[in-house]
Amino acid sequence: MFTGSLVALVTPMKSDGRIDIGSMERLIDWHVEEGTAGIVVAGTTGESATMGESEHAEILIAAAEYAGDRFQLSPEPARIRHSRPSICRWRLATPGLRHT
Repeated sequence: MFTGSLVALVTPMKSDGRIDIGSMERLIDWHVEEGTAGIVVAGTTGESATMGESEHAEILIAAAEYAGDRFQLSPEPARIRHSRPSICRWRLATPGLRHT
């Protein structure tokens, strides 16, 4: 169960259209320092509708590995309930978490 405030994290992009993992990590650090309870990764704010499967996997894995257990992490909530690929991506990205 999630508690506290969850922030929909934007997906920072480089000028060539690739995901900017370093900028995402800085955003995660800022939210941890500011007391955010958790983040939503690759949600509608994070350009989930325009990212391909490999980009989804890249950002979910990067966010899960970088955030670790510092706070709660939620994947693309708009799609996760209805999309088998989304569920598979989330489970692959977060093997140490309990999945409901």
